[in-house]
Amino acid sequence: MTSLQAHQSSHFPADIEQEIFETAAVSHPTGIPALMLVAYRVKIWVEPLLYRVVFVSRSQRIEHFPHFTTSSVLWLSQEKRSEFLRNSVRHMYLGGFFPGMHSVLEACTGITELTLNIGVFANINILGAMSRLRRLTVEVDRLFPGLPVDFSHPAFRNITHLEVLDAASDRLTSQWMQINSIPNLTHLAFSDPGFVPIFEEVLRYCDRLACMVFLCADEKLIAGAQSVGADPRFVVSGVIDLHLDWQRGVRRGQDYWGRADAFIAGKRAGNIDGSVYEMVSVDKLGWAECLVDWSMH
Repeated sequence: MTSLQAHQSSHFPADIEQEIFETAAVSHPTGIPALMLVAYRVKIWVEPLLYRVVFVSRSQRIEHFPHFTTSSVLWLSQEKRSEFLRNSVRHMYLGGFFPGMHSVLEACTGITELTLNIGVFANINILGAMSRLRRLTVEVDRLFPGLPVDFSHPAFRNITHLEVLDAASDRLTSQWMQINSIPNLTHLAFSDPGFVPIFEEVLRYCDRLACMVFLCADEKLIAGAQSVGADPRFVVSGVIDLHLDWQRGVRRGQDYWGRADAFIAGKRAGNIDGSVYEMVSVDKLGWAECLVDWSMH
């Protein structure tokens, strides 16, 4: 065998080679820029994965993923084809509003998970164009400035997981009660205790809801939710680092939603006492330790 033949025979088929590079990119997203330098074909394969998770925050950083600034995401929205961003960006966290933010959102209509932190407002119609959007964390009040909240808006039509960052007092109770009109909503989360009696009613009459999470660390407030805790779908999640938890979710699906689902399944299977509705914080214990702690011995 000549040296040329040996060199050629060492090549993998293109589909296997692509899978190898894509697996490496997903496993180590921060190494994608280096992979893009290997060859043009590799750049075509892995560059979309560089922008799969976009986390923008002035005060927080995310580990294991590239860090984006407001300037870099604005550059992306202006320099990359809309089709490229639509097919690349899947998870986006915006920690604060910035000029040009709406242009970024308009360019990333393929997002499946979007977090708009407290104080961030967005044009509801831009969210309505995100046909793949399933998970949304947002101040609902800011989506409808000066208008009644409309949960029948197209922005909510495909939402399955909704975390409400508002205070219950931001809107009339009658408006919050309409949250059960979101056609595909199965998971609802909140942190303001004022929502407990409101969403208890929603949970009572909405069989479609599979999980409701009260994000709270105050033991008195947790004890005060005992009546709704009788419903196995209601879970209290203790103290968590929300930025770290978001990262767990996009990396391994082990965010508070996933832990709550496992907790509820454990109760239904009889492995967790039916009277318990507070799950141990994963920030205090490891993931496996949490599952052990929930079990009855």
